[in-house]
Amino acid sequence: NGSLQAGDTTVPERSIPAGVESGAKAISAGGSHNLILKADGTLSGFGSNEYGQVPGVSGPVSSTHTFATGVRSMAAGLNHTAYVKNDGSLWTTGDGTSGQLGTGDFSGQGFPVNVGQNVQSVATGSYHTLIIDTAGNLWSTGDNSYGQLGDGTTQGRSLPTLVATNVREVVAGDAHSLFVRTDGTLWAMGDNSLGQLGDGTAVSRTTPVQVAAGVQSIAAGAYHSFYVTTDGALWASGYNGYGELGDGTTISRASFVPIATEVKEVGAGFFHSLFVKTDATLWVMGSNGSGR
Repeated sequence: NGSLQAGDTTVPERSIPAGVESGAKAISAGGSHNLILKADGTLSGFGSNEYGQVPGVSGPVSSTHTFATGVRSMAAGLNHTAYVKNDGSLWTTGDGTSGQLGTGDFSGQGFPVNVGQNVQSVATGSYHTLIIDTAGNLWSTGDNSYGQLGDGTTQGRSLPTLVATNVREVVAGDAHSLFVRTDGTLWAMGDNSLGQLGDGTAVSRTTPVQVAAGVQSIAAGAYHSFYVTTDGALWASGYNGYGELGDGTTISRASFVPIATEVKEVGAGFFHSLFVKTDATLWVMGSNGSGR
């Protein structure tokens, strides 16, 4: 809670969940700020605001601050925020020094700027942003040091560049990216030094490589990755120093290994992971520092 990302001013960290907001439809956690999308389309944030990632106020935000309406999806990066409005427009705010805001330059923004139209969804890594448009095309912008933009180079971009077609879901880790095509195949690109791409190597990829098929949903932690198959099986790869893969070891994996069955949804943080089973039970694994 050093930047008030636990949502109050009374504790240095929180090991037991506390209520923050009601009526939430979706949530996203960044490096030290959080976003809450309510059922009525209002988007709020709290926590660190050093770069304007929770725009409209100054300093750390201890309680939810609403800064946009008419929003249908959003994502929190390390120090930037991206969201899509009901009209398909894409807006970004916060740190832009790696080009992750997609504004055409490498400067930050203290207030949201419109950087795209006809957008379906958005995902954010630490310093890069991934965009699916309404036609299913995948675009990327920001830091590309490990090839996480998937454009065949390691050159950073300040404007979105086309990466793939027929894409229905995308997620981003610290410096790697995963996406699922409409045929259920899973593709990965970027940093692979810890096996987070799951292709059986430790070689980073500047263009997408297929790593699985029959995929229903995906998640990316900082240095690890998950996918859930259409029959509810959960698979994991990447860094496992804290047991965040959930395979009963602390051995990192360069190829995906099976973790659980009857899984409905999965999520991942820097060094911890969570999943929901079809019986609505919540399961967690990995680092428990700061009570996460």
